[in-house]
Amino acid sequence: MFALAGPSAASGVVFESTVVRLTVQPDAVDEPLQWKCRNASDIPLVVERYEQGCGCLAGAVEEVEIAPGETGAIRAKFTPGPYRGLVRKSLHVRFVGIEHPVELVAEVTIPSTVELSIRDLVWEAGDRSPKVIEIEAGTKADFQITGLVGVDEKHFKLEQEVVTEGCHYRLTMTPRAAVPPGHHVLQVRTDSPDRRDQVLAIFLKVEAPAEMLERGAES
Repeated sequence: MFALAGPSAASGVVFESTVVRLTVQPDAVDEPLQWKCRNASDIPLVVERYEQGCGCLAGAVEEVEIAPGETGAIRAKFTPGPYRGLVRKSLHVRFVGIEHPVELVAEVTIPSTVELSIRDLVWEAGDRSPKVIEIEAGTKADFQITGLVGVDEKHFKLEQEVVTEGCHYRLTMTPRAAVPPGHHVLQVRTDSPDRRDQVLAIFLKVEAPAEMLERGAES
């Protein structure tokens, strides 16, 4: 179903949705995307120009003309560059004879080569329960874990399991009785082809006993 979108309502431009969602690989170049629309006016709908805030999202350079009553699409291309995770980018389209531009939005998910299921682990004082982190390939590139650095074995028990060689590992962390309250950081080192994923941090917090917190508040 097509719905009127913002300033475009008065102009007769009707979009199926002004937001498109997609997932692309980090090495993608000029990934195509489109916003479907209908010309509800009595004159041809012609794109005058695109206004973009970022070079990663660019309107396709082509002659776009939609006859009255006809449907068509506004097309663009997306290149993730350095972005990872979920990004939201806007493209403003100006039509000939229409005063206000229409804002079209792309919500794009770009996976990392190595994905962690969780990055922050918290234990209450005295809690010795294990916590599990899944470490998986977010893209088609295989990787190996080359090291686990930063926490003392006398504070945490570390167990590493190979679920699927090259793409899925499981790390189980269990506090030992000797672990002091406070913050700790574990570095997961990999041979990922993406340098940003060669050192990944997992933040660990062991909370202090309640009586220690009370004494600190009183002092």
